[in-house]
Amino acid sequence: MYRQFLIYKDFYATETPVIICEGDTDNVYLTHAIRSLAAQFPDLAEIKPDGKIRLKVRLYKYTRSSTARILGLNDGGSSILARFISSYKKETDKFTAPGLKNPVLILYDNDSGAVPIRNAVKNASHVTVHGTEPFVYVVGNLYTVPTPLLNGANPSKIEDFFDAALKATHVRGKTFNDANGHNTATHYGKSIFAHEVVRPRADTINFAGFQQLLTNVVAGITAHATAVAGVAAQQVP
Repeated sequence: MYRQFLIYKDFYATETPVIICEGDTDNVYLTHAIRSLAAQFPDLAEIKPDGKIRLKVRLYKYTRSSTARILGLNDGGSSILARFISSYKKETDKFTAPGLKNPVLILYDNDSGAVPIRNAVKNASHVTVHGTEPFVYVVGNLYTVPTPLLNGANPSKIEDFFDAALKATHVRGKTFNDANGHNTATHYGKSIFAHEVVRPRADTINFAGFQQLLTNVVAGITAHATAVAGVAAQQVP
């Protein structure tokens, strides 16, 4: 019962668009990218008169509590998100109260690790995902947004949108390596990069590499708003 309540509150009847990334580090990147590019993406953030920035989307937080476990999201990852996609229609079909006003967008790395997500989307929506799409509608208010292919053709992951100089930052004598199973004696991974490199330097980082990704996120949000408006128009007597 509590799981159904969380799915209804956090996703089905969410008051703002929700973005679910593959993990906590992606949340850090995306939050600061949106804040940095707020003037270019008013659908994602609002710059208040005093200069403060308010995000107009909610990034799902992978909390270290029972909430993520109950929802089945745990610490994220492509396999976890694939299961979430596969179960979303069944879970939300239980609801009869109003909902689906705002979209839930799953943002994922567009590389070999995306296979479980692509398969889940195909099974749920009968749409074959190629990775070239800016976004894909799945079911209900659920969408997926892959990271844009590099040069329009090559696999990508979200770390690819930072410039080389930032990724060359040394931390305690180690260099950044975003691959799984890297040598921890000489390299540091995504968590340190997100929390010790990106977060403290966010005000000076050039997030221009994230423009296409954010454009695609906005496209998904806009498509859902259009769909909702169309349904509402049909219901007018």
